[in-house]
Amino acid sequence: MLKKILTATVLLLSLTNVYAQNNIQYKREVKKFIQFVRGSEFAEIDTLICRYYLCNKDLFSGMPLSGTGRNGLSEDEKSILLDNARNDTSRFYIPNRMIKRSILVPDIATSKKVWILSKPIFLRSYLLCVFSYLYDDEVKIFLYKKENGKWNKLFLIGGIANY
Repeated sequence: MLKKILTATVLLLSLTNVYAQNNIQYKREVKKFIQFVRGSEFAEIDTLICRYYLCNKDLFSGMPLSGTGRNGLSEDEKSILLDNARNDTSRFYIPNRMIKRSILVPDIATSKKVWILSKPIFLRSYLLCVFSYLYDDEVKIFLYKKENGKWNKLFLIGGIANY
């Protein structure tokens, strides 16, 4: 009986440790990716005014997921992507110094001209990333790929403008 309890405890601690490591790795990758996006997508914006958290809620609606070409996604990856995009509405709070030359605002109601950034959705062991942002009623969704440790934008997956 004691052996079963110890085995279960060790298994539980191992699983907890794996989750914690993944969480730490996710945070580290988010930071690197957001810094890349700040230096590329938003390079020409002197001061980026954005929400003080990342969230996927309402940022991936209408995203087309067809094709499995060279940089396309497998059916399993599409399922993971859709699940994260639609169901993960939790907030990832941005540390104050994470995004250079930015002003983090607590609520989009403070200004109409606030960038809303999604939480990056990583696939293939952090080698692919789907990222979305909203500004002035226009949503854009891009696929990025990490090559030689650096992120590169592959292409626009989708974009929705409210008319």
